[in-house]
Amino acid sequence: PSMRQHIRIECKRYTSVPVKVQVARQLLGVVSDEKVNKGVIVTTSHFTEGARKFAENNPRIELIDGNDLISLLNQHL
Repeated sequence: PSMRQHIRIECKRYTSVPVKVQVARQLLGVVSDEKVNKGVIVTTSHFTEGARKFAENNPRIELIDGNDLISLLNQHL
């Protein structure tokens, strides 16, 4: 039996502006405060290097950029 996951997803519809580390830090605060398993940030843009490093060091945060989003949509739809 699969374990039920409780997650929070934050979506950012940006074009050329990257998602900064502050967004990831804030979402980790929400994840901790609400005692959920994971936080996911989805963007049509991309992430700064700081945001990527933060997510690498905090496995409860997952980042999905525009390219990943297109791949996921093509795979599942």
